[in-house]
Amino acid sequence: MTANKNIILPLALIIFNAVYVSQLVKLPLPFAQGEPGPAFLPILLSLVFFIASIAILIEGLKSSSNNEVIEGSFLRPTLVIVSTAIFITLLNYAGYWVAAPVYGFSVAMIFEFSTTKPLSRHLGVSILISGGLTVFGWLFFEKLFDLSLPSGVL
Repeated sequence: MTANKNIILPLALIIFNAVYVSQLVKLPLPFAQGEPGPAFLPILLSLVFFIASIAILIEGLKSSSNNEVIEGSFLRPTLVIVSTAIFITLLNYAGYWVAAPVYGFSVAMIFEFSTTKPLSRHLGVSILISGGLTVFGWLFFEKLFDLSLPSGVL
């Protein structure tokens, strides 16, 4: 089977996000009662996810490699799904300050890794991304919206 692997993943991501958004209608609208509410961040992230997926789809359609055989094109997304499941588990048990850096580092490594660059570069970039995302998340939730992040049960 031949297919353009550059468009299959973004199409799958768009479909996945559409299913996710269909569940958001069960949450109250953001700012309906003057506060962002529980739907604010999921809606914002879904919008960003749609835009990014469409941009990737457009790039895939422009790609000159339209007849590549699909081999391993789902490895990175699968690793991100596994990392997300681990993040959710760690968030519940170990808290934000353990779960967020581990998740940020693992996702950064998944997307940063290539065989053409030295491992030390991958590690350094992933640590910087992880630290930045962790601090940004804390500032966003704790300081901007005054929402407590999970501290875990351990």
